[in-house]
Amino acid sequence: MIKNLYRFVIAQVRHFIIVGTVLSLWVWNGCETKRESPFSFHVYSVIDTSSATIGDVLHCQVWAKGAGKRIIEFPGFVVDNPDISLGEKRTLESDYSDNYGMEFEITFWDTGSFTLPAYPVNVMSITGDSVEYAIFTDPIGVTVHTVIKDSQPELRDIKPPVPLPMILPLRLIISLMLIFILMGVLLWLWRKRIPARRKEKREIYIPSKPPYEIAVEKLKKLHEVNVSTPSQIKVFYTELSYIIREFLEYQYFVRAIEMTTEEIFHSKSYLPLNGSLMDRLLSVLKRADLAKFARFQPDRNQCLSDLKSMEDLVIRCRLEWFPAETKAYRMEAV
Repeated sequence: MIKNLYRFVIAQVRHFIIVGTVLSLWVWNGCETKRESPFSFHVYSVIDTSSATIGDVLHCQVWAKGAGKRIIEFPGFVVDNPDISLGEKRTLESDYSDNYGMEFEITFWDTGSFTLPAYPVNVMSITGDSVEYAIFTDPIGVTVHTVIKDSQPELRDIKPPVPLPMILPLRLIISLMLIFILMGVLLWLWRKRIPARRKEKREIYIPSKPPYEIAVEKLKKLHEVNVSTPSQIKVFYTELSYIIREFLEYQYFVRAIEMTTEEIFHSKSYLPLNGSLMDRLLSVLKRADLAKFARFQPDRNQCLSDLKSMEDLVIRCRLEWFPAETKAYRMEAV
């Protein structure tokens, strides 16, 4: 008996599930898909009121109901009357899938009786690229009344002339002036934070001894330098080149220390040396450059010869100085 009862309950549950599923599908299909209209195909237009006042916005609706499989097109509403203006239009929806509608906004700007012309609803071909035929709605009559309710209105006074605004935008000018003032203040504060640049005074170095004596003392010390190894030869020519350049700079006020040998050659017009002395000077300076930068290694005899040659050049180019407390007299050759 229990087994039979169990089978009965199972059968009822299955039946309930099947019926519920069918009802759910039917309700779902009915909610998602609109039914076609039960009416025959017809076209009509309607307006929300046939009596209005100047400036009222009326809504005129055009419907094509029961179109079935037909393709419907709503062209623009054409009204050949300057006292009637058309506004926006919008598409209307219906409970049925084959009902189509369009709404137009219409405004009247004069009193009297107006007739809205018949509106054509186009039925398109199956492909939708041509019009098979058009169905026209009935014309609609509208009466427009004045907004003045007084039977004997009085004319109002003419309004006084409106003053013209200022040609110059005063507010803009004031804003720009304030912006420029603010920028000037910010620039002044920024400049104030930067310390003022002090004028650098160029220091003039005046040697304690004449250039001739300084060069002779340094050249005598250079005799004590050993020139037996490549590194010692490099040091020797480095010192010799510097002593001669220093002598030329202090003696003739030419920046010989900072100049290359090539630059000294091009500046020979500023040095009161004859041709032989200039050739001797350039020869020693070039040999010194090779020893310093190209690992050139002249022998000991060449080093001593260059040293004696530069000593002779210093002696022959000697100038005697006559220093004073506040100024120096013109240098004279000994």
